[in-house]
Amino acid sequence: MGESVVIEALRASTSQDPELLKRGEDLLKSWEGQAGFYRTLSVIFTEHRVETSVRWMAITYIKNGVDRYWRKGAISPIDPEEKDVVRHCLLSGLEEPVNQVSVQLAVLISRIARMDCPEQWPQLLPVLTASIQSPSSLMQQRALLTLKYVMKTMAGRRLANDRKLFYKITEGLFVPISELWNHHTQHLLQSEPIPAVAVNAECAKNCLKVLRQLIVYGLPRFHVVPEVVAVVNVLFDRIKLFLDYRTRCVSDLSKHVESMITVAMKSLTELHAHHPLGYVGFLDKTYQLIISYMFTSDGAGKLYDKFVVQCLTLLRQVLKCEDYQMPTNLLSCVPPSEVMQAQMIRTSVFRSAILQEMIRHLIMTYLILSEQDMQNALESAEEFVQGEGDGDVYKVAVKPCVEVTYLTIFSEFQQTVQPVVMEMLNKVQARGCSASDQELFEKEAVYRAVGLAAYELYEQIDYDNWYSTQLIRELEITDQRYLLVRYRVVWLLGNWVSVKMSTELRPSLYSCLLQLLHPSEKLV
Repeated sequence: MGESVVIEALRASTSQDPELLKRGEDLLKSWEGQAGFYRTLSVIFTEHRVETSVRWMAITYIKNGVDRYWRKGAISPIDPEEKDVVRHCLLSGLEEPVNQVSVQLAVLISRIARMDCPEQWPQLLPVLTASIQSPSSLMQQRALLTLKYVMKTMAGRRLANDRKLFYKITEGLFVPISELWNHHTQHLLQSEPIPAVAVNAECAKNCLKVLRQLIVYGLPRFHVVPEVVAVVNVLFDRIKLFLDYRTRCVSDLSKHVESMITVAMKSLTELHAHHPLGYVGFLDKTYQLIISYMFTSDGAGKLYDKFVVQCLTLLRQVLKCEDYQMPTNLLSCVPPSEVMQAQMIRTSVFRSAILQEMIRHLIMTYLILSEQDMQNALESAEEFVQGEGDGDVYKVAVKPCVEVTYLTIFSEFQQTVQPVVMEMLNKVQARGCSASDQELFEKEAVYRAVGLAAYELYEQIDYDNWYSTQLIRELEITDQRYLLVRYRVVWLLGNWVSVKMSTELRPSLYSCLLQLLHPSEKLV
């Protein structure tokens, strides 16, 4: 089939005219199983004189064809010689100037690599390895982007032979990628023009994503490899540097810095999840990083929502890690040395004073509401309540993430945390509608903390007395400033009623709730 005919069909498939669009799609569909179709598409993709939309469509059709016809057992499989031409064209087009096309190209190469590399495509990794060292900035960017997708795909191959192959790939790639990552992160911190920052940030981010795949899936005992240990240690320092740098750079640059921090934190989280015992040597640095930025003045002005969620997620993951639990019978089962070390670090870090400050900080800094929250509740109470969310929202939203982390800390260190929460509750209970807005926000936060820990505080709170003497009266306060506290009281009643409430008091509760269903009530 002629190249010009295929170009016209591709051009028609991008048209806004429905008839022309359908005609182009029908033609392309009729050619899918024909010999030479994908060879023609790969040639069209490499011709930069053709419109970008047409080239993008060409590579998209190649990608769809790979999914359907690349394997030997497929109906109308692509001929091996045609495959060779396609693979050659893809590698020759690595230095792609258009971002959207380059992403499609990288994804396509990774899909073919999953089936063909290295047996049928031995040139792929050597070409990518050479290209990441290219003096051409664009070539290096595109090669790193492609390598990121290829490594992610190959790391997902779980057969024994595939895993051995990935271990071997890791041995050859780790050092050059780590050096390149170090180079780009240093240049990122020194860059001033926005384009230079964007380029260095993208390269550094893709390098780190490749390193993450190599360490997690290509090094079963990463903690005994000095070069890897050095990179992970540097990673902690770079996170601190980027947090500081973010406060000094202009807003247009901050998104690039934040993306670097995000990838770095994800790398630590994933590394711990897959190699908890190997990660023990980095526990102390992990605790210090999280505690210093989340619970001390070191984090003032440097925190942002996504970083807060990532820190708390990592903290929660480490605290709940089953691999660090001591065996119940030490006489019959001696724990590994890594478990003993993890327990020693935990004991030395989480002293009573630290835990008390952490729990106060979680409640009074991260759970506490703001003036904007009050305004939102007054304008649309329903949206405000729905905003709290359920399910997996704690993985992305700050307050739900703080709630889950608070419960984790409460569960792990109950004897230390319990008195702190009770002290805070006793302090805020007497505050009425004459209190300042800030004092009411603090009261709402403490009530939330008490409601979340209803089962843990079961023995500590005389709930019937608290309801009769305090909570029921607070629901009668109609001052608009007290709306958030009243909402929290209703929520608190819902949490506690199934935990500890006498049968005699339930009619009183039902009557109170019925009154709150009046149309004039914003709590409805």
